[in-house]
Amino acid sequence: MTNKISVSLDLKNFIIANEPTITKQDFETLYENAKRDTNLTGDDVGTLTILLLKYVNPLKDLKYVPEYFLQGAKLDSYTISDHITEIFSNAFFNCDIKTIFIPKSVTSINDCAFMLASNTEIIYEGTEKDFDNIDIAPGNDVLDDRDKITYQGL
Repeated sequence: MTNKISVSLDLKNFIIANEPTITKQDFETLYENAKRDTNLTGDDVGTLTILLLKYVNPLKDLKYVPEYFLQGAKLDSYTISDHITEIFSNAFFNCDIKTIFIPKSVTSINDCAFMLASNTEIIYEGTEKDFDNIDIAPGNDVLDDRDKITYQGL
């Protein structure tokens, strides 16, 4: 157990020191190497994912949230970066994220992006009218339940 804790602390310090220069590819490499080198399984992988997401934005070089990005993730909240314009299919599939913040920059949400994410509250940066202009594909039931969406725009 001590080995996992020290590895996690070393990884955390490395990420904090290098966050401004870590790309999506670096993020994926860090994640896979840390998973392999520490023999993490189950909840430990979830903890590592949360640690990485806390200090690194793997989407900083992208204009979209990729497929299966946070599939099955368990988080209190996740904020989609304000340069993102599209959320790909299954990006938040079966996630257990209490709150997801969607920026006004999002113009398209692909099919099943929020499939099986029914316990998630959505906070949208814009108005309800702005939200209605987003091209939302089928299979996003949480987005159809307007009681689960909070609009921040005026």
